[in-house]
Amino acid sequence: MKFINNQNAETVIKLPTTAIEEFTIEDKHFIIKQPDYHIYQIIRKENVSIYYKWDKIIEFKGRSDHKEYCFSKPLRKKYLFINNKLYLYRNKRTFVKCFPPEYQDNIKCYIKENNIKIKKEPDNKMDQLITYCNTLFN
Repeated sequence: MKFINNQNAETVIKLPTTAIEEFTIEDKHFIIKQPDYHIYQIIRKENVSIYYKWDKIIEFKGRSDHKEYCFSKPLRKKYLFINNKLYLYRNKRTFVKCFPPEYQDNIKCYIKENNIKIKKEPDNKMDQLITYCNTLFN
């Protein structure tokens, strides 16, 4: 894991990636993707999955005689993992465009009928959406 402080100095924390492929914290499941070794939270591990890549920015605050660090709020990048490829999405439009054209209308209708807000939904609601998306691929 890398982070950059406010002096633009990069610090790296290394995990033993050869020994760890997946792990769970509380009710959230995480996976380490090779070869870039990024850690993603995964929702529904099937043909179609959602991957969240979480980052925080570390900031230095304080005086030269007293160092104090704080982290930003968690920053989330959202990806769809479809047929072994990651697609970045930001909103409903970009979410739907990640899918093949023959599935886009069905997904758009499902999102509308279930009043899903792609940017703000909790994990369980996104899990329901991805479960539906997987039925289209079967």
